[in-house]
Amino acid sequence: MYKYNLRALSIEDMRRVASFFSKWEKLDNIILIGLVGDLGSGKTHWVREFFRNFDPDISVPSPTYTLIEPYESLISDRSVYHADIYRLGSSIKPSRDTLNLCLELGIYDLIQDQKNLILVEWIDLESNLLENTDLLLTFRLGNEEDLRDLEIKSKFEIIGIDYA
Repeated sequence: MYKYNLRALSIEDMRRVASFFSKWEKLDNIILIGLVGDLGSGKTHWVREFFRNFDPDISVPSPTYTLIEPYESLISDRSVYHADIYRLGSSIKPSRDTLNLCLELGIYDLIQDQKNLILVEWIDLESNLLENTDLLLTFRLGNEEDLRDLEIKSKFEIIGIDYA
C-alpha cells in the first residue's frame, strides 16, 4: 500500500482532493473506497464533493439510516454505491455481527463486480472489508475548526496530488 498524508486541509482543499480522485486515471481499477474518521470529520462531505464532479446537481444524503444508497447512472458503465456501516456494529471495535450484517446488505456481493464502485463510511468497523479496500481515506480533525488532516492509503501510486 502507498501512504500519503495531507495536513491542514480547508473545505476547498477537500473539494480539490475529491475532484482529483474523481478524475484519477486509476479510478477504473478501484472497487472499494473506505472512509474512516470521527463524527463530523468530513467523510460524507468528501463523498458529496466526489459525486458532484460527475453530476454537479446531485443530492447526496448521508446513508446513516438507509445504510446503502445506489447511484446507478452517476459514472458511465459503473454502478456506484455509498454505504455507511456505523449503525451495524460497535463504535469501539469490529464485531462478527457487523460482518454478518454487511453480508446481508450485499456489500460483499457488490465488491465482487469490477463494474461497481463502493464507498463505505466507517469501514474500520468491519475488518474484512477494511482488508479489501483499494483506497482508504482517514479523516482527522485539524488544529482549527475548519481544517482536517487526511491520510490516504492506496493500492496504486498516486501521482499529481499535493501531499506533505
